Formats: sequence, structure tokens, C-alpha cells
Amino acid sequence: MEDPIVADLAIEEAHFAGMSRTDYSGSEICQRLLLAMINEAADILDAGIAQSASDIDLVTVFGYGFPRWRGGLMHYADSLGVKAIVAQLEILAREDPVAWKVSPLLRRCAEAGQSLAEARPKL
Repeated sequence: MEDPIVADLAIEEAHFAGMSRTDYSGSEICQRLLLAMINEAADILDAGIAQSASDIDLVTVFGYGFPRWRGGLMHYADSLGVKAIVAQLEILAREDPVAWKVSPLLRRCAEAGQSLAEARPKL
């Protein structure tokens, strides 16, 4: 349920920032959230915070409640295809290149035709 006071405040602040309001469908919101999570997870793997994509899958399934039947976030990302993910992130980066900067690991995997399961941290 939308709080009218919060909605008015958001509209007012957006006006002062020179931004127009955009409405997104539920599926668009889900897609954006998943892309943001995949992008951040790729950065975590690239930094060596996680040693493998399967480590991230375990955290997302058992820690975050990501659907087990999808195999974890990175497994799900591989099922979508790294090249497709990079293409979608590049489209979003047109809106905000800072917030939607594509992870270097995703770019390397896409260029090499490599899955995230095969990816290793940048050393």
C-alpha cells in the first residue's frame, strides 16, 4: 500500500533533482533487482571475496532464500547467459552509468564465452 505522504515527498524531491517519475511493472522490478544482484555478485567474485560462483550460490540459497530450484543466483545467471546479462546491463547503463556499471568479470566472461561457474577471481 502506497503512503501518500511518502509518495508526495518522492515526487517533490525528484522534481528538485530534475528527474521524472517512471512506473515499472512487477516483472521489470524483478528483472532490475536480479540484474543488480548478479552484477554485484560478479564484482564480489572478481574481488576474491568469494572463491567461486558456487560459493555465492550457497549464500543466496541458504542465506537470502533464493529459490533452490533455480540453483542459486550465479547458476541462474548462467542459465540466462552472460552475454544476455551484459547486454541488459548496458541498456540500463544508458539511464545511469554509475549505478549500472557492468562488472569487469561479466565483461570478461562474455568476451571469452565463459560461464560464471568457470570464472575465477582477478588476481
